[in-house]
Amino acid sequence: TYDDNKTWSNLTSPSYDAKAIKGILDKKYKFHKTWLIEDASRTEIYEEFEKLKSVITEKDYLLIYYSGHGQTDINNVAYWVPKEGNDKYYTWVDVNALTNTLEDIKAKHILFMIDSCYSGLTFKSQNISDDELVSDKAVIEEALLYYSRRVLTSGTGNKRVLDVIPGEKHSLFAKGFIKELNENKGNLLAENIWQKLKYYHKGKTVKQVPRYGTIDALSLSESTGDFVFHIPIEKQ
Repeated sequence: TYDDNKTWSNLTSPSYDAKAIKGILDKKYKFHKTWLIEDASRTEIYEEFEKLKSVITEKDYLLIYYSGHGQTDINNVAYWVPKEGNDKYYTWVDVNALTNTLEDIKAKHILFMIDSCYSGLTFKSQNISDDELVSDKAVIEEALLYYSRRVLTSGTGNKRVLDVIPGEKHSLFAKGFIKELNENKGNLLAENIWQKLKYYHKGKTVKQVPRYGTIDALSLSESTGDFVFHIPIEKQ
């Protein structure tokens, strides 16, 4: 939050969340490469997105996870707040403008996860029932076959979300995500994670509902694939 002293409050969860998630992705899921950027400046955020254009190939699976301050302006445009951000909107990062750079990233699958207040992305929400959450072999193969550009947010676009669960160091969203990554024994669809997070969030004192869908601004947003968290089989 932005206080009377013209400074943003220090958040507890982002550092703990990012390090824990990176550790699981590296150790259990054997991600080929992970970048962890803490206390990023506005320039660093844009530079990281630009770097992805040159290092990601059309065969790759790309997960982008943001945890930090979010804000909106008087026109309800959503922003991330970098470390040097102040009370002026032009010191922030326009989320929709940043998302447009994903159009030039060649990855076959992109999952964009945002854990911040006022996540604000314009996207088409996904509606699925519990009966559609069976991740059998055919479902996984189809998810992997087609391109995907998906987004999963910790709350609705115009609402605040909690920094940490009382008495803990993780956010509600991140703790649920970490739980699902740890408990997964094979293949886990982003759709599955969203549906399980909705139940995990249900009944908590803070009212925040995760949202999932396809990013309107991207030409591949209508693709039918999905991001799959896969545990590789160790070679004997």
